[in-house]
Amino acid sequence: MARRRIRQVLEGRVALVTGASSGIGWAVALGFADAGSDLVLVARRAHRLARLAQAIQAKGRRALLVIADVAVEWAVKRVVEEAAQAFSRVDILVNNAAMILPEQRTHETSLADWDRLLAVNLRGPFLLSRLIVPHMLEAGHGRIINVTSGYKAEPGHGAYSVSKAALYALTRVLGQELRGTGILVNALDPGWVQSEMSPEGGRPPETVVPLAVRLASLPARGPSGKEFVIR
Repeated sequence: MARRRIRQVLEGRVALVTGASSGIGWAVALGFADAGSDLVLVARRAHRLARLAQAIQAKGRRALLVIADVAVEWAVKRVVEEAAQAFSRVDILVNNAAMILPEQRTHETSLADWDRLLAVNLRGPFLLSRLIVPHMLEAGHGRIINVTSGYKAEPGHGAYSVSKAALYALTRVLGQELRGTGILVNALDPGWVQSEMSPEGGRPPETVVPLAVRLASLPARGPSGKEFVIR
């Protein structure tokens, strides 16, 4: 009976998850499928997305694969266009795609590396939000989840720390700007999670799923512009 209730939480919704080919994105996509959602899966590795899509389809849900770099505007436009063609809408956006540089002091970081990281970690969520929010406004409903790391300052990872702090600021701004529209925007700080960026230690990415599903299924009067932390 409990499983039935969980499956109905996102029944009939369409969720777009970036960085879906591994880690948190992979786990959240599967968790959303279990909760009843169809999926738009976005990443740069086609073979891994294909495996994920098969797993989602085995759960009786539809999955659209889009190979794209979220830092590139024309690629993001194509993502949104293909999602609209396949499902006519996106109800839930999970901005999860991210990268991290090898440990180095900030003053030793090249401009190219700095720009590339901020393009993926910050420009990507901005581009997707900018293109999807108008559709959500028209529908009068939407949930945006930005995967952040709060305002943590990690020595040796200056660019990453800055990008995630800025993403939280973007979350707060969007939450205020979209208040009363039916769109809720929140940040999810998963803490230390096992991933390709952090393969040693940390909790399994599946532990992030319950909070992600909760944020995706918040009621219309739920919180917005907030950060939710897994400790």
